[in-house]
Amino acid sequence: MMCHNGKMQSPIDIPPDRLLFDPNMKPIHIDRISVMSEMLNTGQMPRVRIGNSARRPSANLTGGPLHGYKYRVQRVDIHIGREQVNGSEHTIDGRRFPMEASLSCSVSFPIQS
Repeated sequence: MMCHNGKMQSPIDIPPDRLLFDPNMKPIHIDRISVMSEMLNTGQMPRVRIGNSARRPSANLTGGPLHGYKYRVQRVDIHIGREQVNGSEHTIDGRRFPMEASLSCSVSFPIQS
């Protein structure tokens, strides 16, 4: 998928007719249900900042298309439109949606096998 100025940039349009289904792809695993978090108003969007401490570690994502790495969830940005329209940054077949949530993660470390 391409945006207007190059590869792998945001926002993107997802054309459904170009999506490929991989029946062998494993599910993404989230290792924590409960995390310490703080909700902020950035002035542009609500943001949930995920804490990370020895007592309350952040959530990690593994599996699926993540290719043997563990990703630590750092924040969730929530894009919301006014009056239930156009909140999403990305589009599907040119269509915007009222809300979109994006996870920002960092590579924690490779998973040892």
